[in-house]
This record gives sequence, structure tokens and C-alpha cells, in this order.
Amino acid sequence: LIEREVQRGIDFRHIVLAGFSQGCAMALYIGLRLPHQLAGIIALSGYLPLALSLSIEKHSANQNTPIFMAHGTYDPVVILDRAQASYALLEKLAYRVNWNEYPIMRFMHVPNVHVELINRESEKSLGVGEGSQGPGCAAIANAVTNAIGERIYDLPISPQKVLAALSRH
Repeated sequence: LIEREVQRGIDFRHIVLAGFSQGCAMALYIGLRLPHQLAGIIALSGYLPLALSLSIEKHSANQNTPIFMAHGTYDPVVILDRAQASYALLEKLAYRVNWNEYPIMRFMHVPNVHVELINRESEKSLGVGEGSQGPGCAAIANAVTNAIGERIYDLPISPQKVLAALSRH
């Protein structure tokens, strides 16, 4: 992906690698070993994989690249200690890391969300929601499942598929 952006004319120094969970691990692993200076690395709710080999595999190009790390204090998937250990190692290796912790609400504490699907096929996408597609789509799929009592596995979910599922009940 990085090489494709460079081929399109984007300078490495204008690229920020960002990732959440496994994407966080990838952003840290690749960014710290890349032989080209990046604009920054954003690492959310994850850790540095193969941390023990970083001191010999790291590239000096990103030694001073700003790194923003944030992790939930109650993350049930990647435990906070693992993320904190990654942060401590980066600090020890003199990387510029901005560390933040935040509470995560557990699913039993998440309020019910009212979702309405609006059909606007004639309008172009504004491009502002792409970052929320994963969690947004999962939330919509869960809302549809809760509403109709059946999970639709054939994606994308469409009004026709919802109506077909409703007709089976």
C-alpha cells in the first residue's frame, strides 16, 4: 500500500501509518523497520509484534517519527500490559511516543442505539464515513439481527435481503 501511494506521487514523509488492534501491530512493525521516513505512526489498541528483534531490525529513518499510541484500560482482546510493554520498549529505544489510556465501555454498558437505514443511492459518497465502516457495518448487522431475529450472512445487507429474511418468519 505504501509503495502504491509513492508511485501515485505521495512522498513517504507525507504518509501516516495508522492501525487498530492487528492493524496497530502492522503499523508499528512496518513503520519502525521501513527505510523511508514517515510523517507519523498511529497505534491504537494493539502492541508491537516481535518486539525483541526491533533493536536489531529497526531502521534509523523513523527514529524521530512521532508515534501516537492509545489503549483502552479494560480492553478484553489486547491486554493493557502488553501495550504498555510495547510503549516502554519504544521509550527505552528513544522513540518519540505520545501514550494515552482511555476507559472502554463493556458491551453490557453500551446504550441501545437506534439505527435507520436511508436509501440514497442517487447521491455520491462524501467519503467521511469510510473509517467507521467496520464497526458501523457490524453495528448495523447486529441491529438488523436484533430487529428481525435472523442474522444475514450474505453481505452487503440490502433492503431486499432484510425483507426476504422477514418473510421467512
